[in-house]
Amino acid sequence: MRILILFILSIFNLGTQGIESVSHCDSVTQLHLSQVALADSLYKNYLPQHNFNEVKAAVDFFELEIDEAGIERRTKDSDDRLLIYNCARAHYYHAVGLTERDDIIGACEHYLRALELMETNFATQNLSDLDYDKTRFMALIYTRLGRLFFNENYCDLAIIKYNKALKYVELMNDTHAEANILKGLANAYHLSGEADSALYYYNKSLRSDPDLHNRLDVEKSIAKILFDKGEKDSAYVLITNNLDKMENYSARNSYYLTLGRMYYEDKMYDTAIYYLKSLLISNNKHIIISSSECLSSIYDSLGDSKMKGYYDSIVLSQLIRINNEVVNATKLQSVYNDYEKRKIEREQILLNRLYIKNIIYAIIFIVVLLILILILRYKVKNKEEIISNTRIKLDEVTIKFHEQDAELKEIKYRSEKTSKQRLKDFRNTDNSRRILINIADIKNKGLKVTNLSPLTNEELTTLLYDVDTHLDNYIQKLSNKYPKLKKEDLYCICLLLLDINGTTIAPLMNRSYNAIWNRITKIYSILGIKSEQELHMLIK
Repeated sequence: MRILILFILSIFNLGTQGIESVSHCDSVTQLHLSQVALADSLYKNYLPQHNFNEVKAAVDFFELEIDEAGIERRTKDSDDRLLIYNCARAHYYHAVGLTERDDIIGACEHYLRALELMETNFATQNLSDLDYDKTRFMALIYTRLGRLFFNENYCDLAIIKYNKALKYVELMNDTHAEANILKGLANAYHLSGEADSALYYYNKSLRSDPDLHNRLDVEKSIAKILFDKGEKDSAYVLITNNLDKMENYSARNSYYLTLGRMYYEDKMYDTAIYYLKSLLISNNKHIIISSSECLSSIYDSLGDSKMKGYYDSIVLSQLIRINNEVVNATKLQSVYNDYEKRKIEREQILLNRLYIKNIIYAIIFIVVLLILILILRYKVKNKEEIISNTRIKLDEVTIKFHEQDAELKEIKYRSEKTSKQRLKDFRNTDNSRRILINIADIKNKGLKVTNLSPLTNEELTTLLYDVDTHLDNYIQKLSNKYPKLKKEDLYCICLLLLDINGTTIAPLMNRSYNAIWNRITKIYSILGIKSEQELHMLIK
């Protein structure tokens, strides 16, 4: 009897532990969600993220939950989709915290991870089908990425992300958010030297949100453009009129900096010094650096080396303070390239799945069609009616196939566009540009290409490295697949990818034209191709 009682109690205890375990799991999830919600609240109220470590823990927790759920079932039910959404939010607010700590690389990684999760789970939905929270969230991710890339002078990427954000914010009917994104677009165009485009988006931002704070910020940037265009009087009027309307201290400082620079360029040094010196007590180290640099230039123009040295020392001291904030541009580009690579891989998987699905649909449709034909043959006496119905069905099949073929062509087009961009990136490397510039200089001087200096072993080796870096290990894959290719063959292939002909390749490789032509012919034979165009196609 005692043993029986103990057995019953143990079963009861195990059941209780199981309930407690489930309850504990739910409570842990809610705890992490509450930390993300707190970060969201701090973010909305322009407060620093004091629960940084808790948000990081939420990221680790949700990523572990995703791994345990399994990749294949992520998007199959609402619970999985909610899990992915919460994980994306955790990554986003962790990126916000990293941004506050000036960890740009880390912030970029987590913003892109949040974007990747959202694209994976909601990309198949129409924009209009997303609820307000997810629409707002997508707009926030793209806006933050646009701002990050702008701050690091990646204007092309910033413009792409801001335009993506604009598509989502237009569905929200949020004029304030729309105005900020339009202003971000304008800033990116301004920094890239496209003044007319910048003016267009600045004016759109003003129309979207005529609020005083937005107008003061936008008109300051418009004044800079007008000044650079030679419309100096209009620029001064716009700046000075807005100074009286300004209450915000930091905004006033940005106006003073703009005025100081304008007066400096107009050689009105005393006035420039007045505005710039008032900025040295700012709490913003970037304002101090910019004003000090301008003051140094002014005193250099005045021939006052002592004062120039003084302001140079201020700049140096501030730069030492922010030395740890310097972003590794190569690393940032690598982080974004990894994201793009994963995106291409996802698209390829979707393409394969779509292809298989189309085949299955086609087989099913054909089988159903055959069954229908057999039924009609036995039950319908009118042969003309049978033929008519069959033709209708066949037309539907044809239309369906055409639609699916169009989808496949669209995906293929995006893939080819990516290949072209990767080839463009290779041609824009320092080593490639140097080679192409040397060739152009020889031709511009009216000299023969035989006057070209042969490339060094270092330059040739760098070519191989750049191709593999930007073209997904293209050279390595060729070497593995075609072992008969010699190292000089690989050098020759790299130069062909730069659109350099055999006549020019000969002096670059210190070989005769006939030797190079024989080598190119041999390369084509090994690869089983007949032209340089087919060589480029192998990239895809």
